[in-house]
Amino acid sequence: MRDTDPARAVSENRYMIPESPYDPDEDKTIVIIKGEKDMISQEVLVHNPSGLHLCPAGVLCRETIKFNSQIELDNGSMRVNAKSVLNILSACIKCGDTITVICEGADEEEAMKKVVDLINSGLEEV
Repeated sequence: MRDTDPARAVSENRYMIPESPYDPDEDKTIVIIKGEKDMISQEVLVHNPSGLHLCPAGVLCRETIKFNSQIELDNGSMRVNAKSVLNILSACIKCGDTITVICEGADEEEAMKKVVDLINSGLEEV
């Protein structure tokens, strides 16, 4: 018997997508398991005196959108898309915070190196 409880699927990090919503005779479900096996991550300390406010967030976004990989920042309480200024601002990353940079995709190693180098250099502020 297949587990089709949506609440349990979400809590276990699985997403259920019906294969065909117009086929009432079939109970087909595709289960996509969201894993983190193909990603890389690295912790980095934020040196900017004012943290990642609008200017450094803009610098970071301008560079991250050049990559095809998915790039995220995790500050321990939330994980945000590094290609969005508003998402970075919503994370409230301050000076002295240690964040985890997470990259997943075809150019993830290049993206990781660039993002870590930018944050370590102070994002054109320090």
